[in-house]
Amino acid sequence: MNVFIANINGATANLTPKRAGIAIKYCVVIAPTKQIDRIEWMIEKAVEIGVDELSFLKCKNSERVSMKMDRIQKIVESEVKQSKQAFIPKVNPLEEFKKVINGVADIKLIGHCEEEVKVALKDIEFKDKIIIVLIGPEGDFAKDEIDIARTLGYKPLSLGNTRLRTETAGLYVVQALSILT
Repeated sequence: MNVFIANINGATANLTPKRAGIAIKYCVVIAPTKQIDRIEWMIEKAVEIGVDELSFLKCKNSERVSMKMDRIQKIVESEVKQSKQAFIPKVNPLEEFKKVINGVADIKLIGHCEEEVKVALKDIEFKDKIIIVLIGPEGDFAKDEIDIARTLGYKPLSLGNTRLRTETAGLYVVQALSILT
């Protein structure tokens, strides 16, 4: 179900999509897991929580190199109905790392396993910002992918003190952003 603002002028109407209660826009870009049921579960929960946009990323260490996007879209639409969301999140197809990483955003974050100083989501000011968060594959991003992300302005993101599975990291980010924004 989508929410619209209608301006009725005589016998015609102009409908403009309105996203009630959403002040920011965020996109979680995630490398799909080898076992597709894990990423499908994460998609269901992310939609229930209220994710704005999901993209899928193919990295050097990715074990899954294709996805049935029609199936993913059906899952998204089903979860929108079930959770009575006001809009259908945008879902982008699986793309190569170098294509996805050039996304435009005010805040660019990358969750990876390398040891370095990382920023916590709670320490970031999100008001009126567009946010993109990259979550790597099982086995993490390749070192050169992390380096490319850094040169393009991505900041390393802390996902806590434990190592999370890919789908858990994605859901962690969606939940945290839904609370913090």
